Amino acid sequence: MMGKWMMRSGSTMTTKVWQGVVWKKRKAWWFTATARTKERYARSKLGNIWIGLSTLLTSVLLGVVYGNLFKVKDPLSFFIYIALGLTTWNALATSIGNSPNMFRNNQILLKNTNIHPAFFAFEEWAFNMIELSQSMGFITIAVVLIQPEIALNILLWGWLPIINLCVAMFWIPVLCGVASVRYEDFFQIVPLALQLSFLLAPVLYTKEALGSTQWIADINFLYQIINSVRSSFLGDGVDLKITFTLCLINCIGTLTTMGILDKFRYGIRSYV
Repeated sequence: MMGKWMMRSGSTMTTKVWQGVVWKKRKAWWFTATARTKERYARSKLGNIWIGLSTLLTSVLLGVVYGNLFKVKDPLSFFIYIALGLTTWNALATSIGNSPNMFRNNQILLKNTNIHPAFFAFEEWAFNMIELSQSMGFITIAVVLIQPEIALNILLWGWLPIINLCVAMFWIPVLCGVASVRYEDFFQIVPLALQLSFLLAPVLYTKEALGSTQWIADINFLYQIINSVRSSFLGDGVDLKITFTLCLINCIGTLTTMGILDKFRYGIRSYV
């Protein structure tokens, strides 16, 4: 039954959602996403630079604090470790944290037009991709200036983990957004789950600091996504087993999410 449902979901995605929303209306949802970004920094002198600058300053401060706390011998390497982890975590966590309002913020258009809910899902994803590229680009330039070999690591190993991150930033927020439309509890569950996930994930410290409880990080899906990106950038190599497992989960998650979006498109309009 599950296999047949997955096939129907994939077929629905291809014929109705992919062709009708993702491809044909790609210029529309990308334009609205870029417009949101411009509006956000309309009166700012630095504009989008603030996205990367705020992450850079935070990483420097946290690097100093945690570096002294854990008696780090190589402060520059530790700064790079924190900067990469914090940038990827902020991008993923922000996309998930904003997901409960994904459809709520567009309730007027959903109720008064025939726009498919997938349009707003891809608009939100495009907006998050713009912010990720700006923050990640800023931090990448900074860390490459410190360790030039990171640029080669990105070209050789970083592309697949980055794809995993980008795909996860689509289907996880959309699933949370659909669930939040039906169940108000998700407005409380999502931020609580993110906070617990962050506290239990070695983002600002090394995994070894967890000691005998390192298994907590191993079962933390969000941490595995950001750690694969960070490890590839730092030249620690790519764990093919974990990377391809994440790819498989992302493929299943994306297909399932697209099927759910199409199946419950009228329900989203009713409950939003």
